[in-house]
Order: sequence, then structure tokens, then C-alpha cells
Amino acid sequence: MKLLGVTDGKKIIASLSHYHCVTFNDMMMDGGQPHTNRYSGYNRFSTNGRLNWFEVPESFDVLWNKYNIGEKVGVWEASEVRLLKKAPKITTALCAENYIWGTRGVNGDQPLKWVLLKDCDKDHLENIIKNVSDISPDTVKIIKYLIRKK
Repeated sequence: MKLLGVTDGKKIIASLSHYHCVTFNDMMMDGGQPHTNRYSGYNRFSTNGRLNWFEVPESFDVLWNKYNIGEKVGVWEASEVRLLKKAPKITTALCAENYIWGTRGVNGDQPLKWVLLKDCDKDHLENIIKNVSDISPDTVKIIKYLIRKK
């Protein structure tokens, strides 16, 4: 997954969402990722370190599930990530790769688990639009995009 973060050349930090403020040494990153449905609409970051896009092997659902069970996420060794030379263009396709959905299983009796919307089958996506009344317009847009692609 591509993330926006701050690096000092040794460590790189990134925030996953509005309420996930990450600090390490004199660096700070807050506000989430602009290509997810957990973005606050802005980013705050320290003047210590350099703002940079980078890529990690985990997908957003994996990172988000770790965060929600209390694992510390958001700090990586700079040597373990791939720094990107330019920022990715925030497109519907990029957002569709990273939008997550909370599910409690088919019968609603399982523990809450976060999944990538792109991994949901077409029926599930259609049922989300049909049955969830408080879904955001941005999420509806992503779901309709994914339905067209399936």
C-alpha cells in the first residue's frame, strides 16, 4: 500500500486515520491517508523530517485491523519500505484499492472485521448500497465503480 508519511532517513511514520496521530522521536504525522475512507480531509505533520510517499507490503485492511486491536502501527524502518519518487495521483481506481468496510459476517454474528471493498463480491456490494442508509457519497461512488468492474 502507498502511504504518505514523514521520514528522517532511518524511520518513516504514517497516520492511518483522523484519530491516529503517530509520533516517533521528533516526527509527527496525523490525518490519515488521502486515498482511503479513513482520511480526515487534511494532514498535519512535523517540520522535523521530510514528507514523502512510500510503499509497504501490507494492505490497508491488514493495517486497519491491527490498529483496531491495539497493535502499534505507523512506524517502519526506512530500509524496509520503498520510497516513491513522486506522489500518486488520487484517482477513483486508487481509492477503490484501499477503501475498507466493517463486516460482522453474513449473519451479523461474527466479530467485527475490516475488509477491502474490492474483495467483496458483487452481491455484497449491491446489498451494502441497498441496505445501508448512512453510507457516505464517496463510499457509494467507490462501490458503484467496483460493481461496474466485476
